Amino acid sequence: MTDFIPYMIIPFARPDEEFIDDVRTMGNVLHRLRVPRKVEEAEHLQKAGVSIEAYDRLEEAVQWVTDYRSRVA
Repeated sequence: MTDFIPYMIIPFARPDEEFIDDVRTMGNVLHRLRVPRKVEEAEHLQKAGVSIEAYDRLEEAVQWVTDYRSRVA
């Protein structure tokens, strides 16, 4: 198991010049454009043989998001 790394996740994109200040204030931050990039990065690492904790549960997470969004629609 890896060390826990907390992230603040915000549902909107931030301009780069403001985002760096957010990181300095809040620590690790993901916004709606960075989350897909991090998933893609994890996919490449996984294919290269790097163990990514819970990567095998990605489809489960996608299904949860899909189900959650359908509640609002």
